[in-house]
Amino acid sequence: MKLAVDWMNYTQDTDYRDNVPAGGWVDPEWEGVPRSVTVLYSEPMFDGYVSFKNEWPEYGGNFSGWFKQQMDYAATTLSVRADVMSVDDSAFVMERREALWRRYGTDANSVAVPLLREKYRKAVEDVVVVISPVVIVASERADTTGVKKVKALYSITDVKRGKLLAYGKVDVRGEMGRTANVSLSEKLLHLVVEGTPLYQVPMSPL
Repeated sequence: MKLAVDWMNYTQDTDYRDNVPAGGWVDPEWEGVPRSVTVLYSEPMFDGYVSFKNEWPEYGGNFSGWFKQQMDYAATTLSVRADVMSVDDSAFVMERREALWRRYGTDANSVAVPLLREKYRKAVEDVVVVISPVVIVASERADTTGVKKVKALYSITDVKRGKLLAYGKVDVRGEMGRTANVSLSEKLLHLVVEGTPLYQVPMSPL
């Protein structure tokens, strides 16, 4: 279980602490939907475990299990079959890439991109989506039902060709309560694949 305070410590000395705005780059030559997609994400850092346990007692405080279930559902909204797995962040390596979507002025010119380490790529059939780190923090209220903010870095890679297809940074708000029309996980995943062949127009507005 990772606490959101870890995020503050994490960002002090890592590549995520920069002035790059949320946004992403997609290879303009990427055409066609792959046969399958594997979505890998690191365990989220979260600041609302106590209120989560109270609101979702059936999960016994297992936020990771709840989030996995949410990610599984979010994956069904993509344009292709997708397998979703939570993996240790040691499976990923961070590489700097140019932030092609940045604005001028104080924005940094590069962003950290999480990539699946070479030794794990044989286990992936076609295309891999990597989302790491994932951080969920209270943006207005500390309880689970309040507005939350999700921050994440991501990449999409064709492992067969060894080609990076997309990468970027997500920063989005959303609800976590039972009455939310669209889950935070769905918002997160849709922002990751937006502008790619994996994207499918959602039934509910994000």
